[in-house]
Amino acid sequence: MCIIINSLLAKKGRDYMSNKERIMELIYGIPDRRLVFIVDMLESLKAYAGEEIPPDEWDLQIIQETEETSIKNIRKS
Repeated sequence: MCIIINSLLAKKGRDYMSNKERIMELIYGIPDRRLVFIVDMLESLKAYAGEEIPPDEWDLQIIQETEETSIKNIRKS
């Protein structure tokens, strides 16, 4: 693995590579027919890149149960 990284760094002619450059280098090495998985993964990750996702019904239920449990534990002590 280090050999691969070092060769990629040597191609760039500098001591480091940005995350975006590293990802692009990796993507270029993957055959087009296999990129479907990568595209799907990146699209789902994009939703989490700095955006706040509103809680769904399950999240709200878990939050409520946690709050109720915390209140019970506080009252016990």
